[in-house]
Amino acid sequence: TIEVPQGNIDLKRKGTTRENITEIVKAGDYLSQSLKKSKTDVVICLGSHMIPYLETDKPIILWHDSNWFGLMNMDFHQFTTHNPILFELDKLTLEKCKLVIFAADWLRDLTLANYDIASEKIHVVPFGANLEDLPEVKREDLLANRDPNHCQLTFIGKEWARKGLPIAVNLNRELNHQGLKTTLNVIGNTIIPYNPSLRRKLATFFGLRKYSEIELFRMKYQEDLNVKKYGFLDKADPIQYLEFEKVV
Repeated sequence: TIEVPQGNIDLKRKGTTRENITEIVKAGDYLSQSLKKSKTDVVICLGSHMIPYLETDKPIILWHDSNWFGLMNMDFHQFTTHNPILFELDKLTLEKCKLVIFAADWLRDLTLANYDIASEKIHVVPFGANLEDLPEVKREDLLANRDPNHCQLTFIGKEWARKGLPIAVNLNRELNHQGLKTTLNVIGNTIIPYNPSLRRKLATFFGLRKYSEIELFRMKYQEDLNVKKYGFLDKADPIQYLEFEKVV
């Protein structure tokens, strides 16, 4: 196992600055030099930042849960226009890999639809839940004590907009509307309520500017009594982990 330093890479928030590109080049060079000293048959990367500038004759396999396009939350034309360097980094990564394994179907489909890559090169292997296995007895107790008339849904994710929390909330509302008692448990984020100014309200009232879907969501989210908001739970903290375990 070779741990590649990531430095201060944060392309999504800092943009494609010279500092970020320098760090990516350093990561590729570090791994390239490390591989020369190791008896390696295949290079499996859990992350992609080291791949664009990796030089090796060994087959490269990427196993990851995203690419830059998947992270940017915009359509492909916007992505290639406003983030051409990120687009090139994605292309370089896909070209250099002998095999690409994504953690979700949606990412495979997104990549196949927008990049020139053979479908047989991409596969899906989910990461699975990052949780300790429950003892069999405890699992059976939890299943036996479930309320068969109450549906419990759980959403986990810090980047809630990109990961589809509004969809989960709408599903929760629809299930309750149809008569199935349902609760949505939300972990991993704190959504600040949106309280528009009087000027903003007037602009919307007179049809000058509509509320965005995200603004409307933030206005209604806190009022939904069928959504339990747990915020961020640190699984490294025993007390918070127990809380997390009870929810899921």
